[in-house]
Amino acid sequence: MSTETRATLKMPGGELFPYQVEALEFIKAHQGRALIADSVGLGKTAEALAWLWARPDLRPALIVCQASLKIQWQRETARWLGINPESIQVLKGRSGPIYSAPITIVNYDILKARQNDLLKLKPLIVVFDESQRIKEEKSARSKAAAAIVKTVPSVLGLTGTPVLNRPKELWHQLFVINPTIFPNWWAYGTKY
Repeated sequence: MSTETRATLKMPGGELFPYQVEALEFIKAHQGRALIADSVGLGKTAEALAWLWARPDLRPALIVCQASLKIQWQRETARWLGINPESIQVLKGRSGPIYSAPITIVNYDILKARQNDLLKLKPLIVVFDESQRIKEEKSARSKAAAAIVKTVPSVLGLTGTPVLNRPKELWHQLFVINPTIFPNWWAYGTKY
């Protein structure tokens, strides 16, 4: 990479480190479909939010995370993008009102129950924080994740642990992010 691209990037909420700018370039080079598997604590959240900041045309946006992290994602999204936290919809529970917001945050545990509501939002980008949570293709949340992103132009997976036990765990994450790489388990399995 040239020295120009190794520069930092200033955003409303802070400045990216050079390696984070490289991650942003990686996402761009892969047309917004990428798995970012940096180690814990290196700023994957900031990298994903930098992509949202660089691409304001990708709205509405959907962020999927653990329930305990929804408010943190709301806070970090507002800070990094320089927007009002009230403009970010945080879904709670398996039912209830949902409206068209520029950014919606939902947790994995209610992803299946909210699938139809989320499809109606027609997100243009989906960010899966801790994407290893969609590693098992037969689980309800993984099926919902795959259905939601079928027509989404940009999908990001963020994880510090893409594979916990077996190489198979990586396949469904990659399939959800970009099904053209390994369109089925057999294509992945024969390679790895």
